[in-house]
Amino acid sequence: MAIHQLPRAGATRHNRLAACLATALAIGGGVAAGPAAHSANAPWMRIDFTLFEAIYAVRMSDASVQHRAGTGTLPAAPMSFAGVYIPVENCEDDGSVGSLRQVVAVAQDGDVIDLSALTCPTITLQSAIAVEDSNLTVLGPGQNNLTVNGKDTDRIFDAQYGMTISDLTIAHGTNDAGFGGCVRVNGDLNLIRSTVTECRAGNGSNVESFGGGVSVGGNLHLQSSTITASSATASNHAYGGGAYVAGVAFVDNSTIAGNSAVAMSDSARGAGLFARSFVPTLNASRVLNNIASSTDGAAAGGGISFMNGVINVSLSTISGNTAHSETKSSYGGGIHGGGIHDGSGVASASVMLTTSTLSGNTASANCADCLIMGGGASTSGHVDTYYSTIRDNEVLSAPGSAGKAVGGGLATFAYGNRGMIKLMNSTVSGNSASGGETGGFGYGGGIAAMVSSPFLAINSTIACNRASHFGGGATGSDAGGLAPILLSTIVTNNEAPDGADLASGFPFTPFTISGSANMVTGLGAGITVPFDTLDDNPHLRPLTANGGLTATHALAAGSVAIDAGSNNGFIYDQRRDPYARGAGSAVDIGAFEVQGEISDYIFRDDFDGASPCL
Repeated sequence: MAIHQLPRAGATRHNRLAACLATALAIGGGVAAGPAAHSANAPWMRIDFTLFEAIYAVRMSDASVQHRAGTGTLPAAPMSFAGVYIPVENCEDDGSVGSLRQVVAVAQDGDVIDLSALTCPTITLQSAIAVEDSNLTVLGPGQNNLTVNGKDTDRIFDAQYGMTISDLTIAHGTNDAGFGGCVRVNGDLNLIRSTVTECRAGNGSNVESFGGGVSVGGNLHLQSSTITASSATASNHAYGGGAYVAGVAFVDNSTIAGNSAVAMSDSARGAGLFARSFVPTLNASRVLNNIASSTDGAAAGGGISFMNGVINVSLSTISGNTAHSETKSSYGGGIHGGGIHDGSGVASASVMLTTSTLSGNTASANCADCLIMGGGASTSGHVDTYYSTIRDNEVLSAPGSAGKAVGGGLATFAYGNRGMIKLMNSTVSGNSASGGETGGFGYGGGIAAMVSSPFLAINSTIACNRASHFGGGATGSDAGGLAPILLSTIVTNNEAPDGADLASGFPFTPFTISGSANMVTGLGAGITVPFDTLDDNPHLRPLTANGGLTATHALAAGSVAIDAGSNNGFIYDQRRDPYARGAGSAVDIGAFEVQGEISDYIFRDDFDGASPCL
């Protein structure tokens, strides 16, 4: 389909773009919008993009982004603890002097239950240990050295207040009522250098279930720990297969993997982690292969589900998670934020990804006619990505259904600008949205900003995504007051019957994209792009590890995208230090910047004809 190009409009056009850009950066990002308050004819506005490159250098520099991503970061996990140390002297559970049960019973507030001198591999409990003192610490000899085992008959610890568990494995705890399979804490829980594994909350006959591994009434601090192979099961709703947190959750250098939340007649949420509030920090962590499933209710957040605020994900991988419903909608295979759009009201929740990977997650449903959204992430707020890769996620309707599949990689459900998707120095690749063939549809294979929301992509690459009906790369709208913006971004090699690269999302009206120095090759009806947009093949290399912490599409030698872009305040390309922007005579279009000599990731004989979408 031919690209509609805007005429050159001189300074007036750039002034309008400048105001839009300042507004876009201010939405949801805490960026001061002072310059936007000036008159569009003021002298500062007549500097074209130079001013905004300077703004980006301040607002979007590596230091600025790192500062934002570090909000709520935990201090290093302590190696010792304040309080009186009381040694556990044997591995029995008979209540004898020196046993774990007896030492916990005589401890006072703030004491440290010290198991570090034990040489036995396992303490097998006959029943749960009641912890009736506040701020108690249970300190083991190392999570690989000692396991406290509940024999699948009762939970391990039942704490009336907050507690800390450090250097210990907790395993095979069970609570048939559905509240904390291994650990229930009414206050805060600090889990440090520990493992919680093979725990179960609920047996299917219970009405509700909260926290297959741990159920926390306050805040969770998870540091250098693992929660794995645990489940929350209920006849009604199940929240937090790995962990349920009534407050906020801080996760640092930890793994949440292989957990499940299974509901029968109502919703299943947060198979790995459910936070009723928000997640200030998910840093240097992995959320892998968790499954939220419901027979007759919605499923949300295969990996993580949270209710409001912002989840800050940095240096982390969220991969292989699934949200699936047999009869109702599903949301957020990897991450889901906010409500579940059931008419009861939707809380505002947003996602921020920095130097992270969101991959191989799935949101699916076998319903006859329902909404499935956000294979990688679904939120009722905005999504901001920096130096990150969103790849190989999918939203999937049942074959032959009228299911609506939206946002294979990312999807937002918030009216107008509150639902903006921002891609900064990021890659969206290999995602798909497959809607039902009988009155259904699939759109926004890569990203879908729904409900009249726009998208903003700067120095990014959106490629190799697919939608069954329209908008293989991205969909958005200007109905909320701000038009989509593309700056030095590649949107190519995507697939859809209509608008292979870009198409209009709800309310499905034509719009004009602002920006400059882009490459776009397939547009839906009524989409107009800036005058300097290139309609060409960028000759991307397949997505792979080209350096840095996240995968990128390299540019083949001779690509017209080389030296054809603009720098919008980034010191480095997506791979970060030492991969500098502007390494050649000018900045390249897209998330990847060719560095000096053509290296091994680019064939020296120019194009070899291989598809970038392997």
